[in-house]
Parts: sequence; structure tokens; C-alpha cells
Amino acid sequence: MDEATTRTEIAAGFAQPANDSGTLSLAMNGAAAINHVPPLPHLSGSAPVILKAQQAQLRREGEKSAAEQLDAEQAARRRSDQDVVELCAQLAYKDAQITQLRDDAEQDRRALSQAIRQQQEDSDLIISMEERLEDVMALAECLRADSEVSPPEFRLAFECWRTITRDGTHNPAGAGGRGVHGLVEDWLKDNGYKLNKEATERLCAVVSWRKRGAGAIRSK
Repeated sequence: MDEATTRTEIAAGFAQPANDSGTLSLAMNGAAAINHVPPLPHLSGSAPVILKAQQAQLRREGEKSAAEQLDAEQAARRRSDQDVVELCAQLAYKDAQITQLRDDAEQDRRALSQAIRQQQEDSDLIISMEERLEDVMALAECLRADSEVSPPEFRLAFECWRTITRDGTHNPAGAGGRGVHGLVEDWLKDNGYKLNKEATERLCAVVSWRKRGAGAIRSK
């Protein structure tokens, strides 16, 4: 039996019950006719047509499986790409946060450094003021008229100095001004003090802030 005949018989066999033999009843001209169908040939699993059918089935299953696998891989790739995009966005956000934190930390460091410098300056100023305050307090004690250790000539010299320098804000012996000696003598006269020459010289020596020889009297 050739291959074409075998294929025909297999096709015919798939269209009727799978029995080794069978009877087909047909109604022809009102009479029943019985045709006897010969038994189908037995095909082994290694027959070429069976092998081709199996190969075709395997190929279809393989193509379906490959298509499904490709779809799954593409879906996984899309998910992976989306994950990468989200991770990049999160990384950019974190980088921005880190940059902001670094800037804030640098500003805090500078502010702290400035505060420390200011605190040191304030501390130095306070120490200086405390030292000056000690001097002022000691001077106040020195100028107390009721103090038994207060020098009268020093109190007089301080009073004279305050007047002619306007409490230390003016230099009357500057350019175009008068010498300290003449200013002291005029102050003594204006305030009714009568000192001998020696006492006047001592007073001028205490009051004067100029070097000896630089206190020559200038014209008014």
C-alpha cells in the first residue's frame, strides 16, 4: 500500500468509529443495502505519516511555547525598564536631598564658626571692660574727697584735665591750639586757685599729655 493510499484511509478512518471493521447501512431506492468496510491497516508509531504528524504537533507546541516565553520576557523587560526608571528617579531625589543636607550642614558650620568668633570677641570685650571697670572703680576711690588716701593735688589735676579736654574728647593743644601749660594757668585763674610756681609746675606735669618741651604757649 503506497503512502497516498494510507493517508486517504487514515482520513476516512478519522471520520468513522475507530473499529477494526464496520457495517455502513445506506438507504438506496427504498431498500437497505449493506456495504462491508474492510478493516483499517494497523500503523505503528514509527510510520512516516505518524512521525510527521507528531513533528507538526511538536512544532506547533514549540512555537506556542516560544511565543508565550517571548511575551513573558517582553513583559518582564518592560517591568524591569519601569523599575530602572523609578530607581533612577529615587536616586536623583536622594542625591538632591544629600546635596541639600550638605548645604545646610555647611551653612550651620559657618554660622557656628561665626557664633564662636563673636562669642570670643564678646568675651574679650567683656574682659577688657571688666579691666577698665576695675581702673574706673580704683580711680573713683582715688578721687573720693572723703578718702584718707585720696591725693588732693591729683583731684585738682583731674578736675583741670576734664575741663580743658572736655572729658577727654578734645585736644586743646593740637594744631592751632594752645600749649598745656598756658591752659592750666588760665584754668587756675578762672577757678580762683592761687598756687605758687612750684605747685603750678607739678599740676602742669600731672595734667599734661604732651612730652616735655612740646607744651609751648601758642597765641589764642
